[in-house]
Parts: sequence; structure tokens; C-alpha cells
Amino acid sequence: MSRSDQGRTCALAITIALAVSGCGSRARLRLVDGSVDGQIEAADADAIALADGRRIRRDRIVDIDHPGNVAATIGGLLVLSGGALAASNYGDCTPGTNDNFRCLGQKMGFVSGIGIAEVGAALFLYGLVRWTASRSASRPAKHSVAVFMPAGGGAVGGLQVAF
Repeated sequence: MSRSDQGRTCALAITIALAVSGCGSRARLRLVDGSVDGQIEAADADAIALADGRRIRRDRIVDIDHPGNVAATIGGLLVLSGGALAASNYGDCTPGTNDNFRCLGQKMGFVSGIGIAEVGAALFLYGLVRWTASRSASRPAKHSVAVFMPAGGGAVGGLQVAF
């Protein structure tokens, strides 16, 4: 891989990581009669409460697409590809040989691979944290009592007490 190819690869990896890192914290709940986007705040055995005050009954929910899974997947792929690039360019370059250009390219490939893997690791961790937080909020505690009280303006707010 030439030095310009490695630079393009690194730039592409960083661009993808930055584009994907714009993922929000909103889950998509697919319902029997449509879909709803929102940040999951709490849940009980009967419903899921969203941050905007909506309460969605569980019997209406078909599937939940939690945020972060795409970021974690792309981050994992960047870690693998960056690690492969670094591993393929790791080798013994003895100073003083007439092959200094190859050694320079090898070092650049190794450093680029490590950089791509670092960006991927950060993106993977971000996605994993977002996904785990959303999944945890959507599951009721083993012993929980959910109290839904009307908030100002007629919206419905939620409070969950777990013990």
C-alpha cells in the first residue's frame, strides 16, 4: 500500500467515524400501528416512558432499535481493519540498508493502522455505552413500582422507583 493510499484510508476512516458519531440517543420503537422515535427514560412491566413524556404500552411494541449499534459495529470494523493494517506493516527495518524507502512506508502503514484502530475503539465504546444505556432503560427492574403522574401542560411524565 503506497503512502498516499494509506493517507486516503486513514482520512476515509476518520470521515466515517465522524459521520457516524452524530448518532443520537433516540431509540426507534416499531409499533403495531407505526413507529415512534424517542429517548427511553424508564420502563415498567406495562409500558416504556420516553423523555418527551410519552408512555408507550408494551403490547403495542413490536421491536426496539436501540441507538449505538451501528456506531459500535463500524467502530469494531475500524479496529479490525486498523489492526490488520498495522500488523501487515509491522516488521524489522534495519537502519543503514539501501531499502530505507520501504522502511518508511512500512512505518507509515503501521502508524496509520494504529490511528485507525484508535478511532475505531473510541467509536465502538461510544456505541456500546449508548446501546447498553438504552437497553437498560427499556427493561423494568426486577422489583419496581412505576408511578406515572401528569406533568404540566397535560403531558405524562414518569418516575420509577426500584428496590
